[in-house]
Amino acid sequence: MSYQSVETSPYSSQPFELYFFATADQNFFFTSADHPITYLGNVYTPVSIKTTATSQTGETKAGQIRITMPLDNAVPQLFLPYCPDSPLFIIIYRGHGGDADVVVNFTGRVNLCRFGDFAELTCIPASDMLKTLVPQMNFQSPCNHFLYDSGCKVNKFAFATPGTISAIDSTGTLVTVPAAGALAAGWFTTGYLEIGQQRRMILLHNGTVLTLMDPLNEVEVGAEVTLYAGCMRDYGTCQAKFSNGKNFLGFQWVPTKNPFKDPFN
Repeated sequence: MSYQSVETSPYSSQPFELYFFATADQNFFFTSADHPITYLGNVYTPVSIKTTATSQTGETKAGQIRITMPLDNAVPQLFLPYCPDSPLFIIIYRGHGGDADVVVNFTGRVNLCRFGDFAELTCIPASDMLKTLVPQMNFQSPCNHFLYDSGCKVNKFAFATPGTISAIDSTGTLVTVPAAGALAAGWFTTGYLEIGQQRRMILLHNGTVLTLMDPLNEVEVGAEVTLYAGCMRDYGTCQAKFSNGKNFLGFQWVPTKNPFKDPFN
């Protein structure tokens, strides 16, 4: 039977969905089915995942969708320190048990991740990407690049510091890593801590204590972590800390006073 025949059948319908997430250097494969499914050479792992219905026209899918999945899944974890360095694209396939016909149900990009009891991903369709204004750079003092991205060009491994967690407070956001004390206070501020698939933005670095944006999941004292230096996205830090002034994409001499509302002295 064709996909459409099974989809509309009141008896034969056994729907499942396949979720393919991809960044520039990572791929993730999940399914809503209760067993692994192999499709196009990739194994899709069962996970608690659901999505809102997609709307469609005769030519393309339209409208945003929201995907709900566990907080500790590797995909939502990409958004915890800050947005991924490269876009997170998604393809959702839909099929039925016992039928070989699988169709593309949605293609697009993950635009936002919200955290609550579960993680909720807001996805925009591929057609919406054509509405993006070009260029996207802003005339601003801070650098338009994100640290360690392809425009910044700083090698993050050159600024990585391995360490071991010696203490975690009751909130899970204050973490003590003795190795952090070997570097000046603030060195890791706005950088991030990484352990496995988990990454957490470091809001403040003071001695051996790091303040994280969000607590780590199921991490205990003695765990091995890697710390990455942070950047304030100003030219001085870019050049003095990373020797990367040639790739700085901010406008450091933008006037700080607005002549239309600030008086001249």
